[in-house]
Amino acid sequence: MQKIIFTSQPASAELCLNELNGAGLSFNFLKWLGAGVGILETDISFSDFSVAVRESRLIFLRHICPADIVISLENAGAANLNQAVLAVCDNIKDTLPKDSGFSVQVRRSADVKCDISGLQHTIADEISSCGCSLNVRCPVNILSVYICRDEAYIGMSAAADNLSSWPGGMRRYAMLPQTVSRAEFKLLEALEYLNISIKGGRALDLGAAPGGWSRVLAEKGCLVDAVDPADLAEAVSKNPNITHHKCLAQDFAQDNNRSYDIIVNDMKMDVQQSAGIIMDFAGFLKPDGIVIMTFKLVKKNRMAAIRKGIELLQGKYECLMLKQLFNNRSEVTVALKRK
Repeated sequence: MQKIIFTSQPASAELCLNELNGAGLSFNFLKWLGAGVGILETDISFSDFSVAVRESRLIFLRHICPADIVISLENAGAANLNQAVLAVCDNIKDTLPKDSGFSVQVRRSADVKCDISGLQHTIADEISSCGCSLNVRCPVNILSVYICRDEAYIGMSAAADNLSSWPGGMRRYAMLPQTVSRAEFKLLEALEYLNISIKGGRALDLGAAPGGWSRVLAEKGCLVDAVDPADLAEAVSKNPNITHHKCLAQDFAQDNNRSYDIIVNDMKMDVQQSAGIIMDFAGFLKPDGIVIMTFKLVKKNRMAAIRKGIELLQGKYECLMLKQLFNNRSEVTVALKRK
């Protein structure tokens, strides 16, 4: 049986498991290894399981990796843990193709105290010594290690099969001096996930204040109409590629005669209300344009809210992506194109 570790946002762990159960996949859930980290076993290969979950377009599943080898760590100290993991990694390093880049990803549960960064570098050095090329940002293959109090799980896989090449699917961005807020990371991750270029386009940011998404769009090469009755951050308001329309989205729609390559909406409002606004702006989206928006979810009836939002949007749009990305919290990101 193939063991597989899967991850989601901790608050969405049960939703993730429910989605997996509802996708018609053949597996047995074993246990939770940590917050938002579970392990299952299946009678199909890891690569076949990966194909199946990608085809299912699950919302809350973020990352998977194989657990081909399980090491017992009962009563093991840090030194014994490192030695045990290194011994296994040394035995499987020869399975890596020499002409393709690899990455080592070591994670641990919250109740384990160990230097995972040091262990990760030690493993990477050991594998590199046999002629393999380390490529952390764009690996072809990934050696995954997950350490719990009593067990360590190790597996090798193609990066594409893991759903994300980032450890646990945790796509992090640096807070730069020009960053307005962490909300920017949601748009950056969505654009990366969709693998699209918006350079040279015209963008509309609905509910723009304080302007993080507008800044990202301008930095990507767009001319941006930022719509919000509230003020933008000073640096954003001074950006020559951003025009602030200090009004409500509904008022802007009455006077606007432009069309857009991308329309974005990160407004903090009810899912159906937010979807309704995007429906009103469908006529302003170019035929090959894209919408990126977030559904803000409350604790109860989250799947029902998502379904109602998508049902409404389907009147004018086709859904390209519906995903809880790492930089989402109590929300999901939606990407749309016009029908």
